[in-house]
Amino acid sequence: MANLDSTPRQYDRVTVSLHWLTAAMILLQWASASLIFLEQERPLRMIYWTVHFGFGLALFAVIAARLWWRTTRGLVLPPLGEGLAERVARAVHGLLYALVLWLIGLGIVIILLRGWPLAGLFTIAPVLAGYKPLSSTLIEVHKWSAHLLMAVAFGHAGVALFHQFVLKDGALLRMARATARI
Repeated sequence: MANLDSTPRQYDRVTVSLHWLTAAMILLQWASASLIFLEQERPLRMIYWTVHFGFGLALFAVIAARLWWRTTRGLVLPPLGEGLAERVARAVHGLLYALVLWLIGLGIVIILLRGWPLAGLFTIAPVLAGYKPLSSTLIEVHKWSAHLLMAVAFGHAGVALFHQFVLKDGALLRMARATARI
């Protein structure tokens, strides 16, 4: 007898692609920022800052595309859990989006306060000159917010693995390979 359940079990290709692209870009952002704080040589450090800034702009574009896709055309699957589990899952996903947007916003504010030479190509002049101490504080907030994002993201990944291998409910497969047509 044919399966009468017509509920899709996997997200569409665009949703899956944007999810993994976002994850990869966040890891790249975190890694590039880590290099900045490890490097003491100014020329190399400036290159790392420029890479970090460029990835930040690209991440902003991916997040904007992801939010647009999610609200207009993306496939929405039913939650895996009910009650508290569903509310926690929604809260964690909301927190992930909020942290990414917070970090992007902080990055923009820091650049506007400090200005920035971009790999010798051109310089973004500070919009509010004289606020360098504030920007130094915001860099610290940005750094610790990024660490929080990574902790939540790794927790999110751990829960997905728990669902997949302990609960065996196919959670990871929902984002693993998309077969649904767009």
